[in-house]
Amino acid sequence: MGHGPRHGEGTDAATQHVRCCRVCGFAYRDPVWNDADIDLFYSAETWSLIPKPAVTDETIRNNVERRGGIRDVICKHVQGDATRRSIIDIGGRDGFYVAPFLDEEWHVAVADLNEAEPIDARIEKVSDISAPEVQGRFDAVVVSHVLEHVTDPMAFLQAIRAVLAPYGVVYVEVPFELVALLTRNMFGDPTHVSYWTSSTVELALERSGFRVEHLRRGPTTYDTSRLETVVAVGRRREAADDADADDAPADVATNGPGLWPVGRELLSGAGARVARRLRLSPGATTRRAG
Repeated sequence: MGHGPRHGEGTDAATQHVRCCRVCGFAYRDPVWNDADIDLFYSAETWSLIPKPAVTDETIRNNVERRGGIRDVICKHVQGDATRRSIIDIGGRDGFYVAPFLDEEWHVAVADLNEAEPIDARIEKVSDISAPEVQGRFDAVVVSHVLEHVTDPMAFLQAIRAVLAPYGVVYVEVPFELVALLTRNMFGDPTHVSYWTSSTVELALERSGFRVEHLRRGPTTYDTSRLETVVAVGRRREAADDADADDAPADVATNGPGLWPVGRELLSGAGARVARRLRLSPGATTRRAG
């Protein structure tokens, strides 16, 4: 993981491929965006041009329900007294999805490249998660629909582990987009630089120093859209733990002739038929944009 060359000067950014690592099954855009591309994608000017969903009773109801689900999953996995704890939403814009923890006496923070002010004055805005005063400070971290935007997910997850207190937990949610990519040639959001399955999320967490305690794939309502997502909760491993973080999870598919090793969920049923028809092999180009 953390594969792929970056766009260099003179590279045609419209010509892209999606490749899969033959070792871990990680699927990623090749080349990935460089820093200038990323700055442009996330600039205030670009953001102002993107159509925003209308704020309706339905979107409010769906998002309130979704953040309640995030809260329930996190509280289930936080050890000890679930009050007077701390949580940070990395990539959480204004902190909407972690605001309910304020009512339970948690210290709540948000970190985001966007300059939006927190939805509640009690929410701390963190500008740099690598700052020394942030390390080991939080009992829980939310990373929802962020990992697919990150060019080096392993380094990012290791940075998240560093801000967690011992045995703290991270909630990860990513879209499951590989079937649309394979069957309908849909690359999805241009800011997405990687494509995840349950297997690769689990493997990334395990290899970044977490023990996966919750893993599911299923539909999630996001604004008014119904998305297929992967949700995982990982607990920070400590030196005293016996488990080996380098062991691959049991459900990572092994290489087979003409099959893409992206996890059993894609290599069964329709996904397997598509893969066989396209004769995808580990490390092969699967689709081309532009």
